Amino acid sequence: MKNLLAIIILSLCFVTSSNAEDIRDFQIEGMSIGDSLLKFYSKKEIKNNYHFERELYKNQNEVNHIVLFKKPYFKNYDSVQIHFEKNDSRFVIIGIDGMINFPDNFNACKKKMSEIAFDLDKSFNFDEKRTSEGLHPGDKTGKSKFSKVSFFLKPTSSGAEIEIICYDNSKEFKYVDKLTVTFYGAKYSEFLENYYK
Repeated sequence: MKNLLAIIILSLCFVTSSNAEDIRDFQIEGMSIGDSLLKFYSKKEIKNNYHFERELYKNQNEVNHIVLFKKPYFKNYDSVQIHFEKNDSRFVIIGIDGMINFPDNFNACKKKMSEIAFDLDKSFNFDEKRTSEGLHPGDKTGKSKFSKVSFFLKPTSSGAEIEIICYDNSKEFKYVDKLTVTFYGAKYSEFLENYYK
């Protein structure tokens, strides 16, 4: 278990210095905010995948999402969700989530979340760390909940750049219970803030 955690943290936080000041210094499965998806996938592969998540944020025309399920070269995550602006022919990553499934095991998810957060906090000089819990804003039944740890890289950060979140989803909400490690670029943070107003 400790070896798995170490691998997750090393892959998650591959940076050259413990004083990382830019979210682009962090990677999930080799991908970073600001990378073009075309470095990793062909246009055909991208277009074949992003239809799956058109319903993730309904009634909006700003952001597309794709989910890449367990690929042979994924070392740590069951799936990776990537966010990019609509009509961006370069498919530049503005947000990215690494996801590990924890079906019907919210306590195990929260334990893993705490371990990852502890190692992140110990390894990097973040400006601030916050913890919170609440109801999932996307589930209109009000039955799904989350627990999260948010990291802010610098005092000028308007929102968290990294969040580790456990989701305990209701049966009515179609998504699996999971842990996500999310990197937010400025454009994706702004989009989410406006979407959930």
